[in-house]
Amino acid sequence: MTVPSTSSPYTALDRLRTMSADGSLAALCARHRVDLLVAHGSAVDSEPLRPPRDLELMAE
Repeated sequence: MTVPSTSSPYTALDRLRTMSADGSLAALCARHRVDLLVAHGSAVDSEPLRPPRDLELMAE
């Protein structure tokens, strides 16, 4: 799945949450042999001090 470059970090995080809920994120991780996927960055901060600028993913 490709996220358009015009997406905001919140939009991308919402898409990841939707994919997690419907199982498609687990299927994507299994297909690419990802055992651990971590999201971090200002978009995942529950109380941001400024508008979110980034969402980073790390895979193991």
